[in-house]
Amino acid sequence: MHRKRVESLLTTTAILLMVGSLHGAEPLLKGTAIPLDKIPVETFVPPDQDKIAQLATTTEVTGSYLFAEPIDASISPWTHGEWETLSDGKRLWRVRVKSPDAVSINLGFLDYKMPEGGHLLLYSLDGKKVAGPFTDAHNSDHGQFWSPVVEVTELVLEVIVPGEHEGDLRLFLTSVNHGFLPLFATEEKASGSCNIDVACTEADPWRDQVNSVAVYTTGGARRCTGSLVNNTSGEIRQFFLTANHCSVNQSTAPSMVFYWNYENSTCRPPGSAASGQSGDGPLNRTSHGATFRARHTGSDFSLVEINHPIDPEYTPYFAGWRRTTEPPQSVVCIHHPRVSEKRISFASQVTPTNYLNSTVTQNGSHWRVHRWDLGTTEPGSSGSPLFDEQGRVIGQLHGGYASCTSDTDDWYGRFSQSWEGGGTPDTRLRDWLDPGNTGAPYIMGRGLSPLSIKSPIIDDAPPRGDGDGIVEPGEEILIWVPLENVTEQPLEDFVATLVPMSGAEHIEFLEGTSFYPSIGVNNVEENEIAFRILIGADHPCGQDIRLQLMVDLEGYDEVSLPLIIPTGPICDFVPRLELDSVPMVEDYTGNGNNNGVPEPGESSLELTVSLRNVGKPLPAQNFTLVSNTPTTYIYGSSASQHFPSMANGQQANNIQPFMFALSPDHPCGAPVDLTLIADDPEVPPVNFALTTTVDGSTSGSLTPDTSIGPSPEVVSFTIPVDDVGNVESMTAQFSIIHTWVGDLIIRLTSPEGNTVILYNRYGGNGQNLIDTVFDDEASVNIGQGSAPFTGSYRPAQLLSTFNGEQVTGDWIIEVEDAADLDGGTVEFIGLNFQLNQPSCVEVPEPSLTIKDNRGNIFQPENGALDFATTTVGSAIPTRSLVLENDSDVVVLLFDTKFPDGFFPLGSIPKSIPPGESVKLTIGLTTAEEGVFTGNLLVETNVSDKLTVEVPLQGTILEPFQGSGALMIIF
Repeated sequence: MHRKRVESLLTTTAILLMVGSLHGAEPLLKGTAIPLDKIPVETFVPPDQDKIAQLATTTEVTGSYLFAEPIDASISPWTHGEWETLSDGKRLWRVRVKSPDAVSINLGFLDYKMPEGGHLLLYSLDGKKVAGPFTDAHNSDHGQFWSPVVEVTELVLEVIVPGEHEGDLRLFLTSVNHGFLPLFATEEKASGSCNIDVACTEADPWRDQVNSVAVYTTGGARRCTGSLVNNTSGEIRQFFLTANHCSVNQSTAPSMVFYWNYENSTCRPPGSAASGQSGDGPLNRTSHGATFRARHTGSDFSLVEINHPIDPEYTPYFAGWRRTTEPPQSVVCIHHPRVSEKRISFASQVTPTNYLNSTVTQNGSHWRVHRWDLGTTEPGSSGSPLFDEQGRVIGQLHGGYASCTSDTDDWYGRFSQSWEGGGTPDTRLRDWLDPGNTGAPYIMGRGLSPLSIKSPIIDDAPPRGDGDGIVEPGEEILIWVPLENVTEQPLEDFVATLVPMSGAEHIEFLEGTSFYPSIGVNNVEENEIAFRILIGADHPCGQDIRLQLMVDLEGYDEVSLPLIIPTGPICDFVPRLELDSVPMVEDYTGNGNNNGVPEPGESSLELTVSLRNVGKPLPAQNFTLVSNTPTTYIYGSSASQHFPSMANGQQANNIQPFMFALSPDHPCGAPVDLTLIADDPEVPPVNFALTTTVDGSTSGSLTPDTSIGPSPEVVSFTIPVDDVGNVESMTAQFSIIHTWVGDLIIRLTSPEGNTVILYNRYGGNGQNLIDTVFDDEASVNIGQGSAPFTGSYRPAQLLSTFNGEQVTGDWIIEVEDAADLDGGTVEFIGLNFQLNQPSCVEVPEPSLTIKDNRGNIFQPENGALDFATTTVGSAIPTRSLVLENDSDVVVLLFDTKFPDGFFPLGSIPKSIPPGESVKLTIGLTTAEEGVFTGNLLVETNVSDKLTVEVPLQGTILEPFQGSGALMIIF
């Protein structure tokens, strides 16, 4: 069992560099009267280093919330540091703060008041890491200010204030927080790969709710998830709901730092290696400080009110809520697992109960989620909201057992129980979220926008569409977008424009701008002229169309409203075809090697393509095969083949096979890109590629019997792989005898330089890894097992990271003993690979020996080859050559190319079996003196129809006038 908790965030630098550019301020590293190395240094050392080491170990093993140890301080501009006056009359104060061996430093100011025109900066000695500027906008009634984390062991505090306001400055540093673990996400502590990014299409119906969720820290030492919630007054108040066990209370609320829009920019497919790694979410959108409002242990909630207005650019959304007791039909959780990028999870079974209990209890304090259908939760998800099917908050995460490796339950404190809580304003939600005591059982959410989109109306009436109300590729649709005024004032008439977002690449805007009349308070109006768009026939079937409505509203900055238009799963308005299965290639013996894979030099290949109609019914017709690869030859007579008629959902093959060949020059392993074009011009082309690789495998192993430990050390091993191919999947096997496997770390690095951690100090004080196989498909994660580790386990990081890489080269294995006292022996290491290997037949070159009619092999030094002496105008002089086939394949002489006056006599083509010969008779009419060139055009039974030229060169010793001599040079 665990409580959901935050492990890390990401790289601090991303936050710090952004924050430093908020108001154009720069760290003042030069041009001052006092050099930086003369600024006084105040050093802070944790009083108990053993405690720090213990905390770090506890956090590593149990996922404790702490990442820093507070150290008491007492620093102000009036007692420490140095003041000086700048050339413009402003006053500068600086002091240096140092905490040796710290991973990071963050600061807590018990008293902070910045005068107008002044600011505070925090930066590293080299100026590369900057936090701030923090200005009078960060002043709060409670007087506290807490800084972001700076990943340094020493930083500079710098204050610049107008000279006349120096006396108005209040700045009292009372806490220097010594970081003993990284706050931000690392690859070792990224969220599990089964999680679903909020950038994925599954989250599209929940875009508003996604913007309500944030991750936060308190006191520079703890972290959790929570969400903004709406209230019944119609007034924007920045209430933020989270879990009580996250230690959010009256004393810690002022120290809260909120991170908005911390999301990956793309959808990483769940289960992929990328989904199990740190993403690219920004950490530069923050709010600082809050005021405590209420909390209750029974339903594990805390409610605070964020002090300063959230930047509208962060598009905050104040989620709706429901306080009634009926169970939801389905639920969604949006959260920050392990305080990595925001994720979304879905479940369909929810019952009322008490915490960590499975018995249905109608008035219970918690909701029990019976496992997750999609996604999961993890440490760091604590406090995240649970939404019902209408997008309303019904609880916040208390704890549970769920993770990517544990398909078990979670428990959420019930909103209905928190409503009355402990019966007082500081222990219940009612006083804050329903200040007018309206008794509303629920309320919907709202954004900062003055407008809210109601359900759009879609018209796809014929002939623009098929009139079924379902948006499909090829249709032209009309859209009415009702907008509700959610402000307390009427809104004057305005113009709105539709613009594309992701998923709208194939959309054409025929009428993208429309007019809206004035909208009264709480009233709804539609656009007077319908928006009109054309969905391209190549828009992916079933993919939502994501648009944005840009509103030009007087008195407001540009208002942007997301508009998502779903498309139907069946696209039958226009013709649409897709491959039903992998195209089948026949490479019969004689034209290929009969392995079903097209390879360079193979000819007379037969291709069968299976198509499925996912659009409107298609009549029978021909399809033409076109190559997009210059080394592919398609036989003209068979380039067009007939397909029978196909109703929607039906599949069909070409009745006769297409015929093609690959040139010997086709790159080994390169795909063959082809296109099928229907006779009907309305049918979109079908593009596909044929692979020229085959499945294979390779392996490598070592039996090093190398000792490791008892002192900390890293032992490196190399397994070279000579085979060629791309990694399709792999496993790794180890046998390591060790008396304390919790000391061991195992890393694997590919020839391309990518590294995966297979094992990371698991198993505690247990012994040995014996025939331990790391396999992505194993049912148990290595971190969930116990020593001695025997059998198959999923590694700490997935081996699929290497998929697609070239296997050839040195694979480096590092085994690290990371602690003192215990040691052991590395006995065996094995790597097993499944490969996609290039498959290329070797194309035999024709080999011919050319002899004269006397059996002599002609070479340049042999002299002249005489033609029969005649007089001009008499019979054509001839000379016969004998061509002997030295190849082990059939050679076909099918043409000759000679200059004017030379020509072959007799039948051509001529087939020459291996070891046999044919006679070639050359006739000559007239020829000028000099060198001539010619070619014998041949092909083999492997490279049928692919021309190979055997060159000939000759010299006319004198103009030919019926007699003369000809030297053939071979």
